Amino acid sequence: MNLFDILPPYVLSILAFAGTYCLIFAYYKQYHVQIVMKYGYETTGTVVDIYIDPWNKESVCLVVDYIAKTGTGGIFKYYSNGYPLPCPYEIGQEVKIWIKPDKLRSTGRAALEDEQPGKLPIILFSCGLVMCLMSYPEIIRRIFNLLLNNVTV
Repeated sequence: MNLFDILPPYVLSILAFAGTYCLIFAYYKQYHVQIVMKYGYETTGTVVDIYIDPWNKESVCLVVDYIAKTGTGGIFKYYSNGYPLPCPYEIGQEVKIWIKPDKLRSTGRAALEDEQPGKLPIILFSCGLVMCLMSYPEIIRRIFNLLLNNVTV
């Protein structure tokens, strides 16, 4: 008897689902900038603020005002993920920003050209991998046991 035998099937299912979701979201966050640049359009924005990242004191985040070509057409703000110190931008500087139209958000998805994904994809990938490695082998083992023993659930 192993430790996972005492876990009900729904706990393993939730763990597998959460792990898979973390892996998918980690992939999306890692390649967010490339996806937006590939499927979006380029416009210009103005850096209106630079503040120290509260999660990582060795990097800064930019606040960029831009005008979207689709949707309501107003001025929108974009908050970047982070840049290492010293910051390559100054307040008032014009920057290239890419916007990917989105049906759910009038502002769309935005990204700066040299933006880095930060630590979130690594954390999500690690958590997702651990959850999947804990749940999927046990789910597969239980399915094989059911098939081999002809036991109904």
